[in-house]
Amino acid sequence: MPDETTTPTTPSTPTAATESPTPDTLAAAPTLLVVARLKEYAARAGLRTGGEFIEEFNAEVLRLLDRCITRCNRSGRKTLNGSDA
Repeated sequence: MPDETTTPTTPSTPTAATESPTPDTLAAAPTLLVVARLKEYAARAGLRTGGEFIEEFNAEVLRLLDRCITRCNRSGRKTLNGSDA
């Protein structure tokens, strides 16, 4: 029986083939965006970006990338390509 006083391990980024990202793993995930470029793009439309938007947008990018990785793995390939997106 597991010891209930054991310190939980820190969340790691899930592997696309085994599990979906959770809020905890997304928070620990790297930022895949160049935030300054995202802000510049929004500014061209006369908009500003809040911190929560950047976090949620990055989380969506991570979810998309995980789906692409899963498709690539299921196809038996080691290279992501356009058909995975």
